[in-house]
Amino acid sequence: MFSDVGMPRIAVLSVIALVACFTATWAIAAVLDGGWVFGVNMISDLGVSTSFAHYVFGWGAILTGIFAALAGFAMSAMREGAVGKAPFLLLVFAGVMLMLVGIFNEHTAPHLPSAVALFVAVWISMIILAARDLLGGERLFGCLNAAFAVLNLILFVLTPLPLFEALGVIIFMLWTLMLSYAILKGTDGYGEAQVTEDL
Repeated sequence: MFSDVGMPRIAVLSVIALVACFTATWAIAAVLDGGWVFGVNMISDLGVSTSFAHYVFGWGAILTGIFAALAGFAMSAMREGAVGKAPFLLLVFAGVMLMLVGIFNEHTAPHLPSAVALFVAVWISMIILAARDLLGGERLFGCLNAAFAVLNLILFVLTPLPLFEALGVIIFMLWTLMLSYAILKGTDGYGEAQVTEDL
């Protein structure tokens, strides 16, 4: 369906779209809700808002999940072997879980396991990429992936759940932007050397 040459373009543009989409979704839903407070309320609380915010959050999460899954698919298509594909297939899985978060609000049974699976999938992907890069001699992105993974763990242990969720989502978006930068650079394990020309 997609050409191999177009995969870097699809991956990078999908990441930009997912970051823009969820940032807008979060901001607009919070404004519409009127009572949502960063670090005090869960982001998912916007999905059960009595205002129009619950529609914005739900559809925004679904659309962001589609972009995340598409980005992961494109990234995995550029790699070979289980180790090469696994971290990006986990991004596809995370995207699907985000879609479920948008479909099922926090008052329904599927919401919590979907949200937990989303965060765990992203965290495992960070760890795999960190180990692969550091063992392969790619220190910059190995250290960045490791830093993101460790920071997520520290925040999970030391901060209240609403604050962890909010900061975790921000870290997720920054991490995907880092992946895009690695692709643009043609970094081994992420993209090809001609990616910048393709874009």
